[in-house]
This record gives sequence, C-alpha cells and structure tokens, in this order.
Amino acid sequence: MKGKIDNDGSLFILRGKFEKDMECPNSFPSCGDWCPLFGEPEKTINEWFFKIGICHGKTLVFDELTDER
Repeated sequence: MKGKIDNDGSLFILRGKFEKDMECPNSFPSCGDWCPLFGEPEKTINEWFFKIGICHGKTLVFDELTDER
C-alpha cells in the first residue's frame, strides 16, 4: 500500500490511480497528525515497510510512504 502525509498532516492512501483522503469514522474530518491517536511513521524491523498506529489500536502498513510535513 502506498500513502502520503501532506504538508497539513492529512493522511492519503493511493487507491488505484488516485490519492484518497482518509476520512475519520469518529469526530475528526479526516485522519491526520492532529489526532492524539495518530502515531508517528516508523520503519518496521526489516526496514522494508512503514507503519503508523491509528485509532482503536489499529496499525496501517505501507510499502511506500511520503511524509511532506
């Protein structure tokens, strides 16, 4: 999965050929770094993937992640 955190801190995921803004299922307009449950991107142990912790203890794993912040 490919993703991007834009310069405003919003998370986008590549779906097909388009980047989609990840809307928050809770009360925020979209998923991003303003949420206290949004973790910092980290490389996995094997350094091939990036992971971001999000709400409800879930983790997103990306093979490509661009951080424009």
